[in-house]
Order: sequence, then structure tokens, then C-alpha cells
Amino acid sequence: MKTNRGRPSVIAVEKDVSLNSLHLDYVQRYRPGNVYTAGTKDLYEGNIKLNAATLDEYTCELAQFFGTSDTAVMSNSGDYHTSLSASALAGRLRAPLFFFHEDRVSTETKACLSSLGVKNVVTVGASQQVESRLSDEDITAIPHCSQ
Repeated sequence: MKTNRGRPSVIAVEKDVSLNSLHLDYVQRYRPGNVYTAGTKDLYEGNIKLNAATLDEYTCELAQFFGTSDTAVMSNSGDYHTSLSASALAGRLRAPLFFFHEDRVSTETKACLSSLGVKNVVTVGASQQVESRLSDEDITAIPHCSQ
């Protein structure tokens, strides 16, 4: 019996570090159908590697698990603490998480938002420029915390 009710889980480890016994115990108890990994190292037997090289590529790959989504959450890639809060908010809203870089939203992220059907983005720590760029894509920015 799966204990995760089909919900995804993310385990973050430092680059080129193997999963330790606590991670493996968690995966064994959680019993996911598949384990997806980022990077070049096999972290788990039978893992499926995400085909991505940049943060924007990874977030777009992960967002595909949502299929479609009215809402997404977006945070500054250079602000760890704000992004950590944004990840909790995205989980609570059951919405994909994306990042902007300084005051720029990448063309890849814009394309991914469009393909998911996103109409609203809850911005965490975004500037007026980011919110304006989203508006240019016919996406309503909903400031959660603004600079």
C-alpha cells in the first residue's frame, strides 16, 4: 500500500552527495511509484533522471507533474529564505513553483507558465518589474510579499 496518496515529495541533497540512511528510510516508508533525481549522480536504485541543466529547466520539468494549473508561485532565485517560504506556499496551494532572476522572468519559464495554463502567479518577494513582466504575458501577479 502506498502511503503517499500519489503526492510528490522532494528530497534535496548537496551536489554529488549520496542519500544517507535517513533519506533511504524515508523513501522506503513513503514508497513512491518513481524516484526522480536531478544531476549526474544516481542517488537511488531505479531513479529516473530529470532531463535538465538549469534551474528554469528543472522547474519546468517538475511543473509537468501538475498537468495544468490555474495558479503558480514564483520567487527570487537569489533569495534562499524567501524561496524557502515560497516552496511551502506552493505546497499549500498545490501549485508549481518557479523562479525569477533579479527582475527577469526567463522565456523558458514564460513558455512553461503558458503551457500549464497559468493565469495567476503568487509572487513572493517580487519587484514591480517582475509583476509587470508577468502582466505582459496576460498573467495576473498576486503579491504575497513585495520588495
